[in-house]
Amino acid sequence: MFGICTPETPQLSFPGDKVEFQDILGTAKRCVDDLKARGADVIIALTHVSIAHDKLLAKRVPGIDVIIGGHDHDPFTLYQGKTFIHKSGQNAYWLGRLDFDIRKASGKVTVSPAWKMIANQNVTPDAGVEALVHKYMAPFMTADHLEAGARQLAVLSLPLVTKTSVMRGEESNFGNLVADAVRQELGAQFGVLNGGFVRGDTGLSEMIESEAGTTSMCLVHEAKSQLTVGIVLKEMPFPRPAVLLRIQARDLKEALEQHLRHYPLLSGSFPHVSGLRLTYDRTRDTPEITTFQDELGNNVDLDDYVTVATTKFIAGGGDGCVSWKKATLLATDDTIAQVAIRFLEKMRLIAYPEKEGRVTIVD
Repeated sequence: MFGICTPETPQLSFPGDKVEFQDILGTAKRCVDDLKARGADVIIALTHVSIAHDKLLAKRVPGIDVIIGGHDHDPFTLYQGKTFIHKSGQNAYWLGRLDFDIRKASGKVTVSPAWKMIANQNVTPDAGVEALVHKYMAPFMTADHLEAGARQLAVLSLPLVTKTSVMRGEESNFGNLVADAVRQELGAQFGVLNGGFVRGDTGLSEMIESEAGTTSMCLVHEAKSQLTVGIVLKEMPFPRPAVLLRIQARDLKEALEQHLRHYPLLSGSFPHVSGLRLTYDRTRDTPEITTFQDELGNNVDLDDYVTVATTKFIAGGGDGCVSWKKATLLATDDTIAQVAIRFLEKMRLIAYPEKEGRVTIVD
């Protein structure tokens, strides 16, 4: 068994300067050769790459019997040649059970898989596993922590959507809210948040109750529900600070085009903006932002220098949006979640429509 991680990790996270992510095909071949030299009859690859890369591994690296993958948010089960590939989706929505019938005859090994996808919704937690989770969570679940997490920040008059498919592929009112929060709290002209920063997706129903006392099973924070500190921290668990940047508008426009370059594929780079209205035209030979205006409808002068509040991750060129590196750092603030908490405490009543036309895609 060996593991492979996406070569995009340095752009998607903060692995540090001392960690090198080498070519996945060359790395996989070295691992397979090493395992065979040690006498392995069956080789399983544990991967955190896209399904396209999993299929490429199966095509280009002989000797891999099974690939068990991650990274993609949807479940997949397929064969690529003689290699069995399985992904169980994201956030433990499903439990994937794999059974292998392995037989060796005349020096030849055959691997015959069977698989089952088990939905985890409404499943009573296993007592042993729950105790193990509690063991590691206990240090963070003090009385003070629980009291702080339950503190009400605001009441929703309209639902807030945090679905991964929305955050990574279209305008989201939760993304708009957080972009507004960092912009206002840091005193910037504009605010930008990448969709991948918001991680809550489903499971929110366990934390939210309406005034009638009923529990939501939707993929949204329902209207009339309370937005608490705990919910904000669950939605944005990364302790990344908010930063204030000075950047030329031309470079900001270029950076936002880099954020949008993966569309229509879902991507954590998808931008949610504050103070801006932009149109991204994909019908052109080279897709680009054709409308770049402030919230009052005035065209942004590309020669001007502007201030932008965003995450430290984005400021460092995260998600491959390297034009941000042309910016100058002016200030560093609290974590994005704490900045949002400050903003929400002042608002008290939140009414964000589902769409405001901040980001428009022309196909």
